[in-house]
Amino acid sequence: MATPTILFLRSETSDTADSECTTAVPDKYGYVPPESCNANYGYYPNFEANLAFAVLFGITLAAHFGQAFFFKKVYAWVAVMGASWELVAFAVRTYGAHNQQSLDYVVIGTLFLLLAPLWLNAFCFMTVARLVYYVVEDQAIWRFKAGRMTKIFVWLDIISFLVQAIGGTMLSQEEQDVVDIGQKVYMAGVGFQLAFIIVFLAIIVKFFLMIRANEVDSPHANTRRVSILLGSLAACLILIIIRIIYRLIEFGEGANEDNELLHSEWYAICLDGLPMLLAFLVLNVVHPGIVLKGPESEFPKLTRAEKKQLKQAKKDAKLQAKKDRKEGGKNVYGYENMTPNSHELLSDTGRTSPQV
Repeated sequence: MATPTILFLRSETSDTADSECTTAVPDKYGYVPPESCNANYGYYPNFEANLAFAVLFGITLAAHFGQAFFFKKVYAWVAVMGASWELVAFAVRTYGAHNQQSLDYVVIGTLFLLLAPLWLNAFCFMTVARLVYYVVEDQAIWRFKAGRMTKIFVWLDIISFLVQAIGGTMLSQEEQDVVDIGQKVYMAGVGFQLAFIIVFLAIIVKFFLMIRANEVDSPHANTRRVSILLGSLAACLILIIIRIIYRLIEFGEGANEDNELLHSEWYAICLDGLPMLLAFLVLNVVHPGIVLKGPESEFPKLTRAEKKQLKQAKKDAKLQAKKDRKEGGKNVYGYENMTPNSHELLSDTGRTSPQV
């Protein structure tokens, strides 16, 4: 993994570069020994392995793209983005293996590899939320309503994405203090990601037990198919957890010469690339479109006219609430921020807001 290797090289040579390290002559692919001042890698990058993973991610990307159209699942663009980022990561790493003196390939390949799994996270969250909406009578697991479930966990994913992106960017800086902070920021983002994935896994387990116990009364609740899809989604999240644990151990060991994980590319390939590849392939084999069929399987969307009405209703509600406060009274309808018109609108549409 290139960026942690850069951490090691910089931490080792920044203070003693003039006295200890030397600038080595690169071979035909730009490789120099890790202890050299001009080294970007702590190992010899494997061109063939990275190329193989780039091709495999390209295959699963093409499959996800085709399945999104075949099953008419617009939200599947999230999975397409995740597979695309993995493809970019390994394509850049492949090219970088034969251009090892170019730091740009190291940084770009690393950032895409570190952040791509967050797209898969979001796809799993959005799929489970749609399943809950589709097959559960009250459209909720515990207190998580289907629409709210999507918003909560996707926003958590976005926050984690931003934190990890900031940390990953800081890792490629020249100043060692900035690099050290970036390492901690990235670990915090990954730890946060691990926490809410575990919570979401608990929701999946609860959903699965409800299906197996025949507690779900719905014409769409094909026990076998829903159970298989839930198991596949849980497997994907477990594969992401394996990858997260590897990253936490890798960064937790610190950027030093004793960190074994920084001196072999196979750790990143087997414990990051492979789990993600398997996760995307699992969702190719058991695609959500097999279960989520028809318009009832998607969250309803407000038309432009309904959005305009809802916006006006909320505006009226605020004016009414302001008026009530001035009069020292209470809204006779019992709602703090809504007027009768706004509730009639929501009742007529059967919706609360556009969903993710």
